[in-house]
Amino acid sequence: MGKQEGGRPAARPGTKGASRTPSRPRGQEGGRPGPSRARGGTTRLGAAGRSGSARAALTGAGGARRSAPAAGEGPRPAGRWHLSLGMKFALMVGGLIAVVVLFCGWAISSIARSALEQRIIRDGAITLKAVAIYGRLLLEGKDGATHKDLESLAAKGTELFDVVISGNDASGQKRTYTMRGPGRGYGLAAAQDIDMDLGMGIRVSSTFVVIDKRRGVPMIDLSDYRIKGSSGADIGTARVLINASRVSEVLGGLRLRIAGLGMVFLAIGVAASFFLGAQIAKPAKVLIADMERVAQGDYDHGTQAVSGDEIGKIATQFNHMTQALRELREKGKDAERLGLELDAASEIQASLLPSRIPSLPGYDVFPFYRSAKEVGGDYYDFFPIDREKLAIVVADVSGKGIPGSMVMATTRTTLRILGPECGTAAETLRQTNKLVAKDMSRGMFVTVIFAVLNVRAREMTVCSAGHNPMVLYRERTEKCELVNPAGIALGFDKGPVFDRTLKEYSTRLEPGDRVVMYTDGVVEAMNENQDEYGDQRFYDFVRDHARMRSKDFALAVVRDIERHRGAADQHDDITISTFRVMT
Repeated sequence: MGKQEGGRPAARPGTKGASRTPSRPRGQEGGRPGPSRARGGTTRLGAAGRSGSARAALTGAGGARRSAPAAGEGPRPAGRWHLSLGMKFALMVGGLIAVVVLFCGWAISSIARSALEQRIIRDGAITLKAVAIYGRLLLEGKDGATHKDLESLAAKGTELFDVVISGNDASGQKRTYTMRGPGRGYGLAAAQDIDMDLGMGIRVSSTFVVIDKRRGVPMIDLSDYRIKGSSGADIGTARVLINASRVSEVLGGLRLRIAGLGMVFLAIGVAASFFLGAQIAKPAKVLIADMERVAQGDYDHGTQAVSGDEIGKIATQFNHMTQALRELREKGKDAERLGLELDAASEIQASLLPSRIPSLPGYDVFPFYRSAKEVGGDYYDFFPIDREKLAIVVADVSGKGIPGSMVMATTRTTLRILGPECGTAAETLRQTNKLVAKDMSRGMFVTVIFAVLNVRAREMTVCSAGHNPMVLYRERTEKCELVNPAGIALGFDKGPVFDRTLKEYSTRLEPGDRVVMYTDGVVEAMNENQDEYGDQRFYDFVRDHARMRSKDFALAVVRDIERHRGAADQHDDITISTFRVMT
């Protein structure tokens, strides 16, 4: 219980120091309840405000819950069109496949066309050399070679190429032979410079596009090939003309086949992309459905991480979030219960404090009270003992909330009932302790300083149940006396030890004397460096300002405490009850 000095515990467990959490301070001056102590509608309004705060803590995530879209709606898209994740993936992959297929088709078509042209030129070169040999036989009239042999090739339906043999026959006459008949004419349409070694001694340096004058068909003239006669002299030329239209048809067919294959691959790729998109979006859809359930208030519902990718990680974090929401909901319920408890306790305490300051002829009386919590542990009171005596009480209850308020209410009621019956301060505290100690829970107690003032005779009797000393300023000596009779707190002992320890102190007051009764929230007020206001500083302040009006004196004490505290929070209740003898 700590070292005792003059019968008062130096430190009381569970009630002092930083154990009281600072909260919104509420003050009461001059015995008139402040806004939080008002009766009737004002008190109920304050209670509702705190209940609302508690409910707001409970539904901290509820604001989002009320504004969440209905089940199945999902988030509303900002734009006009809304595509699912799987659809977006399918379109992206399908578009990429389409680009790849188109590029590959174009590349394959170009390569195939180039290869086909090279193949035609090479095969034409081989044919050209064979035609030159046959042309020599035809021009010289050897081995029975006739023009009908060339025409027989055309009769077989060969439309891809034509052969032109021109030169002087054995009689020196100019002759021209083709597969389509003698003397068929071709006109030059265009020329293209190339440089290609066709092999077999044939090198093409240019090609000519000629027009079949009869049919209007473009033909590709590879090159002239000199026909050597038996004597070694040039007797003519041989040409192979390739049907350009047929070549284009072949190339067109090739392009169609490539395009068909490309469409097949594109269809397969798009189908695969939609399938993969659906597989990727499936865990996301499951997660969204679980989120919607939680958004509707089912905080006990969780999700299952069905994959190890980013969606799975999101699902894991979502489970952590729902766990945090459940914990927040439980804390909110506790906060709501605490708010209701504080409401009730606040109403109880508001009814305990005096509604007005006693008016005593020849005395200047003023009380001050400011709570450090929603419901403080300090209490003061004035009530008559008889027609000439007034009881002045300052007390400090260790418990908070409803338990502390109930103990405070019980103590106040007991003191008010027993005070007039017992007549003296000591007997009143003894009888009060016997009644309230047996109902106090373990660790709860009340410190009280109880004074009985004979208003007419200016005599005062003081008893202290483990409370701070009363400060008595003497005008005659201009010094402060500490009135601290022995005694232990109510509730520490149920009878014998309390009765044996309790002492009583009596004194006579003179004009100009000031009495100050207070709780330890005054002298133990701490600044940001944890330095206390201190007993001696308080005593000096009482001595230097004792001649002030009681109201000005009490407010000056509070201002000096606030200057000392600075930016630090008020950690304990502040209660001052003071009066000065005027005449």
